[in-house]
Amino acid sequence: MDSNNHVENCIELQLSEFEMLGSMFPNMGELELTDPGVISDLQDFLAGRLPRDKISKLEYNINLTIMEAKVIISVALPDTYPDTSAQISVHSGHLGRSKHSEINLDLRNFQRTMDPGSIYIGSVVEWVQEKFPDYLSFIEENVLAPIMETEDKRTFRMWIHSHHIYSKTKMKNIEEWARELNLNGFFLPGKPGFICVEGLEKNCNIWWQRVRAMNWQRISCKLEEHDEVQKFRTFSNIANIKAAPDSSGMKAFLNYLEEHHSSHVFKEYFGFDGK
Repeated sequence: MDSNNHVENCIELQLSEFEMLGSMFPNMGELELTDPGVISDLQDFLAGRLPRDKISKLEYNINLTIMEAKVIISVALPDTYPDTSAQISVHSGHLGRSKHSEINLDLRNFQRTMDPGSIYIGSVVEWVQEKFPDYLSFIEENVLAPIMETEDKRTFRMWIHSHHIYSKTKMKNIEEWARELNLNGFFLPGKPGFICVEGLEKNCNIWWQRVRAMNWQRISCKLEEHDEVQKFRTFSNIANIKAAPDSSGMKAFLNYLEEHHSSHVFKEYFGFDGK
């Protein structure tokens, strides 16, 4: 088992590296913590005010623009990084599934060239900035080709369940990609998190391909529907709805679904009908 002294040394390096990244990416939205309170918790651990089993991983996103493409580098650090490997992945709505797999495999191979005990997130950023255009040149044709009109006017709907949705970057992408693909629906952030998108089937599938390529603890599509009616067409795009994570919040969510003739989905999400 790693000693507290060893972990303390590693976390000090992590915090120093994060501060360095903050100077590299000083603009709002460029460097985003998944949990804004984690820095304070890690500092409390170093000061002896918080036990090791109460601290969370340092997790953050670095948001880049490379050749007009939005690129997200997601970082999750075990408490013994840099002596053990960081969990890093690259995501972009401008890459298809195969290119996401390829760039992340190459990134893992690059990480293996790093010296144990040395911080290297800055080097990863430089690698992504240099290499990402090589993957852009092989964009899969259907990734950036949303359909705006089709002979099949039926609405396709996807009901999605996530372990949690807290990341502002993920929420922003959920909304922006839905807007780009002319999709309606809603998402409910929190733990668990819920999303519904509806629109043309191909556009929903493009959106889902992008969303699930992001770094999730767990996310799945619980139900797919074809329908003649757009139940969420009252929204111009996709709505962010919020409810408290208690019984009254659950009831509010059920009421919301009932208002949109979708109460049957409550059981798909929770395993009971909520009545």
